[in-house]
Formats: sequence, structure tokens, C-alpha cells
Amino acid sequence: MLKRSSMQTVSEWLARPDIRQLRDTPLQEHLTEKFFREPIRPQFYDHSMFYSPADGFVLYSLTVGPRDRIVSVKGRNLTTRELLQAETYSANSLVIGVFLTFYDVHVNRLPTDGYVHFRQPAAIGAETMVPVEAAILKGQPVDANDLGYMFTNERVVTRVYNPRIQQPYYLVQIADREVDTIALFAEDGAYLKQGKRFGGIRFGSQVDLIIPLTNPRVEFHSLVQGKELYHIEAGIDPLVRVEASDGPEHPSSFGGPGGQQPEQPLNHDHPHLPG
Repeated sequence: MLKRSSMQTVSEWLARPDIRQLRDTPLQEHLTEKFFREPIRPQFYDHSMFYSPADGFVLYSLTVGPRDRIVSVKGRNLTTRELLQAETYSANSLVIGVFLTFYDVHVNRLPTDGYVHFRQPAAIGAETMVPVEAAILKGQPVDANDLGYMFTNERVVTRVYNPRIQQPYYLVQIADREVDTIALFAEDGAYLKQGKRFGGIRFGSQVDLIIPLTNPRVEFHSLVQGKELYHIEAGIDPLVRVEASDGPEHPSSFGGPGGQQPEQPLNHDHPHLPG
């Protein structure tokens, strides 16, 4: 059974009293106080769900091959290889992008349990995210040509190995040009439970969830397909439902709430991404 969802349209989100108050806050006060807020929220724990890693608006949810287009930016195709900045990545993947506005909470949370390993590729440029935010706040479609930052800007790629499903997934945090601070809130190799903080990005930013579709025992179903530009919240809104493939040798599902930390990961190696 799905937990409570906070998913809202742009107009519904902008009409919320807390968001209206934030937009009326003087800029300096927002930059020094409001931006760093971390409101108290319920914490859900459900093995059969991947919850959102970030507050923000869904940009896309799609299944792609390693060379397939996620978006086309001025005639150049963004692929999972570009997003991860890993030329050897070879898996078909479910990819969900979440854009964080200036008014969103910028604490990022783990979609489901796992051992975290951080990698920070060198930035190859810096492009602004302002046009994307401006379009969203006006309730207008995002122009894919404004997504050039996804090729160039500073990012942290977090590899999360989940022993329960015996595979990793990836989180890509991308910073805006105006600010280049991506903070990490956990040690490399640490085991974090679902919903725990793993990092944060200062000011405008984007977080992508990438799940390799390489395990024949497991099926991943997007719950935000067709929900582009709906607002979601980290640790609250489920993005993906996890199910075991049918078969006499496999369980029918990965269960609901509960579960304990495994003593050791089953495998830290993954053939689709180095490092």
C-alpha cells in the first residue's frame, strides 16, 4: 500500500502558505536562514519503494539504453553515460530527474537502503539553471535547450549498493553555475537506511535517480510516469515500486515496512560503472 503522497501541481505548490511566505521573504534573509531549513517530516520505511531523493519538480521519467537520449539539448543528446560521466556504462536504466527550485528544501535523502560510495567527476563547464526555474515557476513547459548544465556542471555521483535487491543504483547531484557547493553528509562506504540524509546542494540544483535494469529477478515500475512538473518531496513521495519477477524460485515481492541492516554487502563490484 502506498504511503501518503504530497505530489502537487505547480499552482497547488505555489499556493501553499509556506511557499507563499518564502517567496515574500527578503532575499538576504532567505539566503542566510530560510534556504538551510530542514523541516521535521515523517520517515517512511518500505522495501518495496524508492522514495524521492529530493524536493522539487519531476522533469522526466523514462527507460533508456546507455546511448539513448534522455533529452536533446541544442541537437546534442544527453545519455546516461553523459549524466554519470562514465563512458563504459552499459546498462539499460530507469531515469527520473528532479529539479529543485530556489524555494525548495535542499537536503537530499536516500531513496532506499544501501552502502554509499561517492565520486566527483571534474566539472567541464558551468551553465545556469535560472531559465529552467523561471519556466517552472510560471507553470510553463521547460525548454530542453536550457538543460545544457546537465553536460557540464559540477556533480557528485553516488553509487548505492542495496544487498536486498543485489544491485546498485545511482544518484547524480548537479549544482547550478552560481554556486558550486555539494555537501556530503555521510562517510564513503557507510550503510544508510531509507530516508536518511546523504547530501545537499546549495541553491538551484537537480538530482537524478538512475536504476540499472540488469537484475532479471527484479522489476522496477515508475510511479511518476506522465507526472512531469509535479512537485514531490524527499522521503515522502514514492517514485518507484520494486517487485520480484514471477517464478517458483523467487518471492512474490520484497515486502513492505521493516527490515534490518545486513552485516556485509553481497557485492561491491558492478560491471556497468567503474569506481
